[in-house]
Amino acid sequence: MKSKIVVSVILPIYNGLDLLKRLFIQNYHLNEEAFSGQVEWIISDDRSTDGSLDYLKSLSLPRVILTTHDGERGFSANVNHATKFARGQYLFLLNSDVKLEANVIMRLSQYLNQHPHVFSVVPQIMRMSSPSWVESITTVRKQWWGIEFDHTLGQRSDISMNRAVLWSCCGAMMCRR
Repeated sequence: MKSKIVVSVILPIYNGLDLLKRLFIQNYHLNEEAFSGQVEWIISDDRSTDGSLDYLKSLSLPRVILTTHDGERGFSANVNHATKFARGQYLFLLNSDVKLEANVIMRLSQYLNQHPHVFSVVPQIMRMSSPSWVESITTVRKQWWGIEFDHTLGQRSDISMNRAVLWSCCGAMMCRR
């Protein structure tokens, strides 16, 4: 019996072979185990010339959809193209230079399941070279009095905090369809 796809990871790439070799496989395996086949990875290539697509084809990973389009269109068009193939309840936009923690995809989707008033969530994005510095901590939540805003870019922070904000840098973001 096929598992229902809960999350569609959207990974736009362009000439990122080095990043794919260092981060993609690790991100895939760290999050695949927790979800038991309920995550699909849609990798949209914007006509890379560095062998990125050939490398990904050689991996033959389950639930990975590789797609490309005519000509270089840029980041936004690449993301939009990938979403056409998405079957998940949630979309997780992931930049190719982001290293995920284990089970982060599951934790973000569980948060959205438990909070139907929240449209999107963004994990804490820490600098790899200096993990005590925050690049982004965000959740977009509309409350009855409006939208809260907080931003801690480039500041030291308590990484256990959970607060509502309006803006993020979005190296990784999960939203409802």
